[in-house]
This record gives sequence, C-alpha cells and structure tokens, in this order.
Amino acid sequence: RLRSLDPEVRVLGNTERYVLRDELSFPPADELELTPKLVDRMVETAASFAWTKGSLDADAMAWLAESTARHEGTLADGTRVLAVHASAIRDDGPGVSPDRSDAELLALFPDLDADLVLAGHTHHVTDRVIGGTRFVNPCSISNHVTDPRYAAYPVLHDRATGHELDFRSVEHDIDRMIGALRASAL
Repeated sequence: RLRSLDPEVRVLGNTERYVLRDELSFPPADELELTPKLVDRMVETAASFAWTKGSLDADAMAWLAESTARHEGTLADGTRVLAVHASAIRDDGPGVSPDRSDAELLALFPDLDADLVLAGHTHHVTDRVIGGTRFVNPCSISNHVTDPRYAAYPVLHDRATGHELDFRSVEHDIDRMIGALRASAL
C-alpha cells in the first residue's frame, strides 16, 4: 500500500531493519530459562518476521532498503524538521513519549538542530515543546498501546504561511483484521 502512495519521505524503523538485515535480537539464554514464556514469544516473533520476509518480493525488499533511518528537511515556512523512527541515536529503545522527562528526551537527540521532531516507535501520542523544539509522536497505525480500534496518524500541511499538523484517526474493523491475519498463515 505504501509503495502505491509513493511517499516523498520514508523512515526506516527497527522492524524494517529486522526484516532487511535479519537483526532480530533475543534475550540471553539464562533469562529465557528463568522465563519460559519468553521462549514461546521469541518463537512467535521469529516466525512472524520469517513470514514477513517471505511475503515480500525482491522489488519490495529493494524499495524498503532505499528508506532512510533519518530525514532532515526544511518546510516552506522555514521550520527545520527531523524525522526518525525512535530517536536520533537509535531506531529502537527509548523514544518520544509523554512519560519521558525533558532531560531524558533531549538526551535522545544530541546536537539537535530542528524545530520539529517527528518520531514514532513508542506508539504513545505525544505533542510537546521543549526549549523551542516541538516533539511529536503521532501514535500508531498498528501495535497500539492504548486503543487498538484506531489507526492514528498526522497529516503535515506544509505552507509558506505556516505549517500545521492535523492529527487523524481511522477506526479498525478488528474482527476483519484478525480474520485476514489468520487467512494469511501468519
């Protein structure tokens, strides 16, 4: 679906990296022994990534590989934008979320030179300003930590007279989605 939309900017996240580079990490063996349920979860996770990789043809993998881990740009109104998946230093781990302190959040963006930071990963809606920089996490299209019935996303209106973020959400038909997943053999 994304390929058909031909997005101007595509930011690579940890899941794409796992699929492209087989970099799925697992807990140490001693931790798995202490928590046997983790073994089942890791098996499910590995199977999920194998399914995803097997579902993508060479063109799709190449398109994904052309994504960038970080995008820096300037909007028509002069606003400097940084788009990343989790933070300026990693595509996984801590990221932009409402529970992170200002100091913790700023530490994830050393040498920050942006007026607007767009980041996902934590799946927590966040829109806050720290020291003149607006940090936005639009939430999630999937893997919600709050209400899984909605796909949430922003639309960035880029105008010379000023930019605007329009936060939107669309309701999911969860039963249909689960049925489609089961039919896919995932």
